[in-house]
Amino acid sequence: MEPGTEVIDRPSARVLVLDEDDCALLFRYRRPQGGTLWAMPGGGLEGEETHEEGARREFFEETGQRIDAVGPWIWKRDHVWKWDDKHYRSIERIYLLRSPRFEIDLANAQPLELEYLIDWRWWSRREIEDDTAEMFVPRRLGELMRPIVEGALPDVPVDTGA
Repeated sequence: MEPGTEVIDRPSARVLVLDEDDCALLFRYRRPQGGTLWAMPGGGLEGEETHEEGARREFFEETGQRIDAVGPWIWKRDHVWKWDDKHYRSIERIYLLRSPRFEIDLANAQPLELEYLIDWRWWSRREIEDDTAEMFVPRRLGELMRPIVEGALPDVPVDTGA
């Protein structure tokens, strides 16, 4: 990134949803600059939303599933990235949600999400760790999932890195 480049802060909330087999729901997005990435449900906060409110809203928009509350705040991520011609600084809180596997309903998804959304699927931790061809966000997702699926929740949110 060139010096003096404007970076737009984007407080965000994401949900690591794990099913009964400890598989994570991930969405595959096309990146404007090329390639794809897999990410957890979630996105930028709107207005004066809290992170928890944003997580619940985004989860509903992207999955069709309403949740009363998100689980514990397990991870944090602070990352600058480029989308089209703008640079954003995601300041993310990532919450854990345990849920039986469900079908995705995109009826409430935002047009921008639908423009870039390619696919979704449930991934096991091992599949994520073994797949070197795909980009996962955060990049250490499989490694970060290991203690979570083993039942060891962090006392304070863990910094995920990029």
